[in-house]
Amino acid sequence: MVKKYFDKDIVERSFRTMKGDVQLHPIRLWLPKRVDAHIKICYLSMCLLSLIKFRCKKISASPGEVIQDLQTIYKVNLKHSKTRQKFTKVVTLSNQQKNILKALKCSV
Repeated sequence: MVKKYFDKDIVERSFRTMKGDVQLHPIRLWLPKRVDAHIKICYLSMCLLSLIKFRCKKISASPGEVIQDLQTIYKVNLKHSKTRQKFTKVVTLSNQQKNILKALKCSV
């Protein structure tokens, strides 16, 4: 009985994480395909949050902090209209963002 209770606690914490960090809110869906798609998106988001939590243990950053820090990264693609030359520029990264990307084994 105790094991069942703690299993329920894991599910409740997962829902709390999805509502907080991922900002998923109740969605009114009735069509089976859409419900199925929403469940898969929720599952995928939990997998990504777990991966972020696992890989960012060394830098002591929570998944919520990681998501918040990475939201300000963007890349600009420019193309000269006459010469057709392309330019790409990534906004300058902070040290924290660099550490997060290194911990996640990602590049911009």
